Amino acid sequence: MFRLAPLLPISLTLCCLGFVLALLSVGGELVHHPTHAEWRQAIVKAAAAHIPIDATSCGMVELREDASNAQACVKAAMAKGSPFWVLSQARGEDSIVWSLLLGDGTANYRAVEFDSYGWEKQGHPSFTSREVSCSSPLFGQAQAAVWCNRR
Repeated sequence: MFRLAPLLPISLTLCCLGFVLALLSVGGELVHHPTHAEWRQAIVKAAAAHIPIDATSCGMVELREDASNAQACVKAAMAKGSPFWVLSQARGEDSIVWSLLLGDGTANYRAVEFDSYGWEKQGHPSFTSREVSCSSPLFGQAQAAVWCNRR
């Protein structure tokens, strides 16, 4: 005669396999949300490639931080004719935005603007950048603590 297969163990095995496959498909859609420290490390690394060794560091100013020390440092470097740099975070709409303002000590200024838009495709926090020519620094504007007055 025919013997029936034990249905309970087979159905439990199939149920477990389905559950594992469902978890794997949902897990593939999860996105890593970098911490503040990871974003800070990413911008420091991105900006470092653009900073001259002999320039005075006027520091980093994040959103809503007191920018008076950084602004005073930039003004003092400009008055002395010394090269300087300052990294200021700006308000982004859908990404993290920073501006690295550089002065060469001879009234020539440039900025490197960093934007995190599209970082998810990189797998870790990252920025794209573009260089901008400046006529002078702007202080205390709505954009950031120290910003580029574009030419």
